[in-house]
Amino acid sequence: MAQASQDQPGAGAITVRQSRAQRDGLFGGGVVVAALALGRGFTGAQTADGRIAVAVICGALVALLAWVWVRVIRRPDHLEITGQAITHVSWKGQTVTLSRQQGDVLRVVSDLVI
Repeated sequence: MAQASQDQPGAGAITVRQSRAQRDGLFGGGVVVAALALGRGFTGAQTADGRIAVAVICGALVALLAWVWVRVIRRPDHLEITGQAITHVSWKGQTVTLSRQQGDVLRVVSDLVI
């Protein structure tokens, strides 16, 4: 079985990385929404205390989103696919491996409930 490494995929492994457009769209959209909420909340607040609360909450949200965004860019998740195993390597360095010994059929299901 191929050994997964955080920095170097196994020999002969196909590496599938996250989509940059999806990642950047998600975090960029979140930052834009938080910035719009900051502007709307700041102008709609009736008191100075309300403006301070809006600035602190929305500012913290923008900072958190930006920090996670940079973290995800620097350490993206990826899949390493070989003939013997499929390994998911997370940004934390944790790996989950599906090997041929667990069966020859791979069934992908979604738990999305509409």
